[in-house]
Amino acid sequence: MIMTQPPDNSYLNDIALAQNAGIDAFAVNYGGGQDNAVQMETWLQQFYTDAASKNFKLFMSYDTTCLTDPHVMANISNAYAHHPAQLWVDGKIFLSSFSTGPPPFNWQTDVINKIGAPVMFMPGTISTSAPAIAAANVGSGVFTWLHPASTVLQESQVDESFSDERINHQSQGYNKPWMAGLSPWFFKRLSPSLNWLNAQDSGIWFDRWLSLLQLQPDFIELVTWNDYGESSYLAPLRAFTQNKYVSQTMQYGGLDHSGFLTMTWHFINAFKAGALAPLDVAPQDEDVFMVYRTQPALTNGGKDSMALPESVGNVKDDIYIISFLAEDATVTLMSGNNQHQIPCKAGVNKASIPFTWGNQTITMDRKLGNGKTLMKEGQAVMGGYDHYEGNVVAI
Repeated sequence: MIMTQPPDNSYLNDIALAQNAGIDAFAVNYGGGQDNAVQMETWLQQFYTDAASKNFKLFMSYDTTCLTDPHVMANISNAYAHHPAQLWVDGKIFLSSFSTGPPPFNWQTDVINKIGAPVMFMPGTISTSAPAIAAANVGSGVFTWLHPASTVLQESQVDESFSDERINHQSQGYNKPWMAGLSPWFFKRLSPSLNWLNAQDSGIWFDRWLSLLQLQPDFIELVTWNDYGESSYLAPLRAFTQNKYVSQTMQYGGLDHSGFLTMTWHFINAFKAGALAPLDVAPQDEDVFMVYRTQPALTNGGKDSMALPESVGNVKDDIYIISFLAEDATVTLMSGNNQHQIPCKAGVNKASIPFTWGNQTITMDRKLGNGKTLMKEGQAVMGGYDHYEGNVVAI
């Protein structure tokens, strides 16, 4: 999201982190949360310049919840269509959107037809009806995201329906690509009407990765890189303190998600290889992560007047141990004063253990394949926050 610049006014560090994780391009969410068009355009120019210097690609994703002027969209797309950093796919510029409903204009006549280059347009939808989206016939394909109130099974069924619709199109002799949006976490608490915790718990990330590897969408978009306000970020926290939309109104965006980014490349490598499951883990790539909320789900903040978030009953007070191992090992979790021995098989696996208040640490009964000792200590689980905490630590 272009809401603020990084602290050093450069996008190069973010680009390097993304490239190291196997990410090929950034979707530039444009229009959301920022009302200074001149400033946004200046930042966009620098973003494209920095990306080109590292042979990295960008594509526009217009946020129609805020930006509703099709002339602005067409003008920006024309300005960057032939920029060296612009993502092209199958001889067309790649273009997407984020929408919660139909915009007050016609995408084809008001935007696509006004762009002086062929366009692969992947409009965003939060619909759960693949047939309805297919019948609307907007764009070259479809970009689907998550549904915070849906369970893991329900989300999987929605994904399967969009996959089936794509196969149906192919059987009729034409291609309608599918881009699946995948988030590491989702928690948003801005007001009584924007008060959501995802019902999929750890399944939002780990289980959905496994499911999407089976379904093999044409593209996967990781949503998001830096939306701290929805707790869906993969990026480091360095930009958090400068994000006015977070620091002034929220207490929960500043938790470490570095584990999500580190483990991402395992899944990306499998997806790019066309594998239906994660690839075998090389010894030098071994790692173990823990993912957990730092507050019991049903404990509200001491100074919080809002109700508990929607879907709070679907999450467990657990620590999730996600292991990437070349050989079997035993991981020890110290959750508060309770010790848990977790047998972890070779491969990519997830275990869940109820958490106890206090510090959280993991160790392993052998060294990692790179010769390093596994020792990770995460933020304490506690119940004394002033405001409700539904974000997670991922280290």
